[in-house]
Amino acid sequence: DQAVATRVKDTLLAHNQGLLIRALNEFLDDCYLRFLIEAMNGNRAKLKLRKSRVQLSPPQELDEDLGDESQNWLTVQGVISDMWRAYKFEPYKSKVEMLFKSVDFELERQAVHFIAKHVLLRNCVQHHEGHLDGESLQQLGLVEVRVKSAAGDVVISRGKPILLFKEELADLSSSLIKLATEFDAHVWKRVSARDYVARV
Repeated sequence: DQAVATRVKDTLLAHNQGLLIRALNEFLDDCYLRFLIEAMNGNRAKLKLRKSRVQLSPPQELDEDLGDESQNWLTVQGVISDMWRAYKFEPYKSKVEMLFKSVDFELERQAVHFIAKHVLLRNCVQHHEGHLDGESLQQLGLVEVRVKSAAGDVVISRGKPILLFKEELADLSSSLIKLATEFDAHVWKRVSARDYVARV
């Protein structure tokens, strides 16, 4: 049945897009953690790391090895852990700004916009029953979204179901590889040890 085949195809494409966006978020989170560890342990690389809206949890960060004095000390590891957890819940745009600005990295504007489009489309799939919502369009500064298909661009307007095609996902995959490659090369020049960059 053609309708069943179409639903299966659409489900698989949405699932694969979700996997790509999850990989992007994991990459950003891992890079931030490594930068955070560097910044909290001397910051020899002189990273300009802006903190997220973090709430510290002193009882979990107390250093038990300090004995009776432990009530007066926070461990660096505990603070790092709280800051990293807070970063993971930042909106995508904030996460990117916080990470990229810390090492003066700039990605081509078109690539930034393209990846942001897919992050918001994924959010719509997860939180708006697969339909494009007005807030997402507003965040993108658009009145409609275009996605690539074999037959050309397909327009998705507010309230319409999100359609994904293998051609669009191929472009997303290429964009993410380009981002990771360029960021890695930039960080390699910017800091003294490659360990600060996540392996992908």
